[in-house]
Parts: sequence; C-alpha cells; structure tokens
Amino acid sequence: MKHKNMTNHEIQSRISAIKKIYFIILLIVALVLLITISETDLAFSEKVGKLMLSIIICGSIYLGLRMKRRWVIPLILIFSALGCLNSFLRILVPVDNISSLFAKIVGILFLVFFVYQLYFFTCQNVKQYFGFKGRIFF
Repeated sequence: MKHKNMTNHEIQSRISAIKKIYFIILLIVALVLLITISETDLAFSEKVGKLMLSIIICGSIYLGLRMKRRWVIPLILIFSALGCLNSFLRILVPVDNISSLFAKIVGILFLVFFVYQLYFFTCQNVKQYFGFKGRIFF
C-alpha cells in the first residue's frame, strides 16, 4: 500500500487525535475498573486483571505518544495487530440481543481504529517524526 507523504503539521494533528482517543479509552477503562472492583467480592478476578493490563498498555501508548518516544511505534503496531484480530473475531459472533449488537458496533469501530493505526504508523514520515530507525514487522 502506497503511503502519502505527510507534513509534520499533518502528522502532529493526526497524532493529537490518536492521543485523545487513547486518553478517552484510558478514562473509560479506569472507570469500568473502579466499578468492577466496587461490585465484586474478589478484587483480583480475571476481569480486573484484564482491565489493569489494558490501563497499563493504553497508558504506555498515551505517554509514549505524548513524549514522542521511539518505542511507542512497535508497541502500537503489536497492540493494533492483536486488536484487529480480537475485534474481527468479536464481529463474527452472532447477535442475540441488543447488548451483543452494541458490542459488535464497538468492535467495528475499534477494528477501523486499529487498521488506521497499522497504516499510519508504518508510514516512513511518521517513523522519522518519532526518530525510529530500522524496520519493524510491517
């Protein structure tokens, strides 16, 4: 796929939008974590562990983007590739109620977001913006 040459201003504005999305995701996951901990008797359930891992990963990506660290690009690409697979598999599950339909719509939105990140962060201009040299998996 051919990448469009982007100016630093275009890269900065797109990264700013991606940072905002990660910040919103971080806030939502933190809120869900607090609600889950307050409602469950077992504080360290599997759901709590998954939510804490999500906070660590999203927080790391957000901080890496904010501080323009070169390690954030491989982290985003790995996270996005796994997210694409997870979202795609969730989309394939049949819908049996309204909450499943809502989950499917959210899964489609996440799939679009992850695919966009795979495209955007493999652009040579974006890698140069972060000071990343070398080749990743993509």
